[in-house]
Amino acid sequence: MGCCFGTGHQSEIDSDNDDHDDTSDTNVNPVIIPMALSQDGWNNITEQHQEGTTPFRHYTLQELMEATDGFSDQNFLSKGDGEIPNNTYSGSLPGGRRIAVKRFSLLAWPDEEQFKLMAIRGGRLRHRRLVNLIGYYCDADERLLVAEFTPNDSLATYLSDSKNRTMEWSMRLRVACYIAEALEYCINEARTLYFDLNPNKVLFDEAGNPCLSCFGLAKNHSKR
Repeated sequence: MGCCFGTGHQSEIDSDNDDHDDTSDTNVNPVIIPMALSQDGWNNITEQHQEGTTPFRHYTLQELMEATDGFSDQNFLSKGDGEIPNNTYSGSLPGGRRIAVKRFSLLAWPDEEQFKLMAIRGGRLRHRRLVNLIGYYCDADERLLVAEFTPNDSLATYLSDSKNRTMEWSMRLRVACYIAEALEYCINEARTLYFDLNPNKVLFDEAGNPCLSCFGLAKNHSKR
C-alpha cells in the first residue's frame, strides 16, 4: 500500500543501513504553505515550501486520468472501506514523477465545498515526517486527492507479514519517534487533528524511513 501508498516490497527494513541515516535533514524546519485563492476559485496555491517539496495545486481531471491510465486496474493500489470509502491508484506525471491518487466515494463527501476546504487545509501542511498532499480535483462527480508516492510497504504489512520478515528494534523505535514528530507538528504547529491513526497510515519512503500518511487528515463529512 503506498501517499501515500507503496506497492514495492523491501526484504527487510534495517535502520543500520547508511541510506536510512536521517542526519542530513536535521536542519530542515517544517513549513506551512500559506493559502491563497485565485478569482476563479481554488486554483493554484501560492507556496513557500521546503526545497525539493512539490507545491500544492489544483489538478484537472484530464491530468489525473492520464497519470493513472484512467484509474486502471494495473494502477490500483488499495481499497479503503469504513467511514470514508475510497480507492487509491498510483500514477505518473509528465516528467516521470510518481504520485498516489485517492478517489473518494461521493457518499463520503457529498458537499463539494467541504471537500475543497479539507483539501486546501491539508495542502498547507509540509513536514519531512508526512507523506504530503500535493494536489486535488473536485467537481460534481469526483473527489480526488493527490499525494507523494511512497515505494515501500506500510507498517501494517510488516506486522502481518506472511514472509516472516522482521523489523529491527532500532527501526521500531524510529517508527515511534518519527510518527510522534509528525503528530506533534500536526497538532501543535499546524493546529489540525489527525484521524484514524493505524498501521496502514505509516508508510516507508524510498530510504526506508517511516512517514505518516496525509490521508489521515481527511475526515468524513457525510453525516453533516
